[in-house]
Formats: sequence, structure tokens, C-alpha cells
Amino acid sequence: PHEQSTISKNSGFARTLDLQYFGLRHRLSDVDSSSAETDKRSMFTVENLWVSKAHAPMLRAANLLDIEPLSQRTFDWFEEPNIRRGGWSGVSRIVLNPDAAAQEQKATFLKAQMNHFYGGLARLSRKRLTFEREFNALQALGPTTKAVPNVLFFAKWRRGTDTGALLAIEALDDSLQLKDWLRGKTQREPPDESTLRRVLTAIARAS
Repeated sequence: PHEQSTISKNSGFARTLDLQYFGLRHRLSDVDSSSAETDKRSMFTVENLWVSKAHAPMLRAANLLDIEPLSQRTFDWFEEPNIRRGGWSGVSRIVLNPDAAAQEQKATFLKAQMNHFYGGLARLSRKRLTFEREFNALQALGPTTKAVPNVLFFAKWRRGTDTGALLAIEALDDSLQLKDWLRGKTQREPPDESTLRRVLTAIARAS
């Protein structure tokens, strides 16, 4: 009768196969772990998104609400990027409806930044992006005074160890210098004392 050949589990050949399999499995595990870590570092997440309902359709039509590609976009800068504090921030002026007649066009100042944090001494233990801080201040001041720009949208994002923000406000084409307005050097009447106190209190709370 034909005898079936077998390999003893205790044989050197079997142990070699076990070790080779274990080593291969271990190496594959390392590759999977490395790939997972790479995916984690490159993963893009939006941590905070606020959009003005009134402006959402126009922002969407202008492709300004797709945050990930917007965070990587190269802009024509209205203000050249400020590179410091280990990061950068810049401002671009964008016309939301460029095909409209000139008098009907709506423009926004889009502020973009990455790893650019507010350096106040009181915030050393809890860093905040400068545009995140500005957004919070504008939201706090909105109910107090109309002398602040309207926020169109704000987004805070993270990719690996990098974090950034996008803040869009209505273009301040007809804006006044605050110090000139407070000193009565413009055609607009300066605020009364009670209004000024409310504004200053809101600024202090927001900062």
C-alpha cells in the first residue's frame, strides 16, 4: 500500500516553516500598521463649520464650501501671507458672482491660515487660531453693534498635525477706520457712551 508522507511538527523543517510564516505575518502587520498611521496623518477633518444661511447658495455656487480643496487652493492674495508663529495666514478678495453687473456683484474677503495661533499670554495653555479667535469675537459683537462685518462662513480643519481655518466676511469696500469714527472724523455720527461701553465689553469677553 502507498504510504502518505507526513512532516512531524517537531521536525526542523516544520519549525522553519512556522518561523517563516510568523515572520511574514509580522512584516505584513508592520506594513498594515504603517499604512494605517500614514492614513491617519493624512486624514482631513472639518472640526467646526458655520455658514450663513442667507449666503449659503451663493457660497456653494462659488465652490467655497468644499473645505478640503479650498484649504489647499492657491489664491491671488489681497494681502500677502503673514508667515510667522510657525505658520502663515493671508487674505484674498473673491467676487462671488463675477458674471453679474458690476453694481450687483458681491465680494468677500476670504481669510486662510494654517498653524497660525494667537500668542496671548493668557492662552499659552490653550492655543487658538487667530481667525478662530476673530470669528468668535465677530459672533459676540454681532448682537451688540452693526459696525462689524457680516460673517459668511467659518471653518476649522485638521490634517495630521496641521490645523487651519477659513473665515469669509463681506468685503469692507466702504468701511471706515474705527479710530476715525470714534473721534468723530467721519461723516457718520460716533457711538454714544452706552453703545461704546457695550462694544468694549463684548470685545473684552471675546478676546
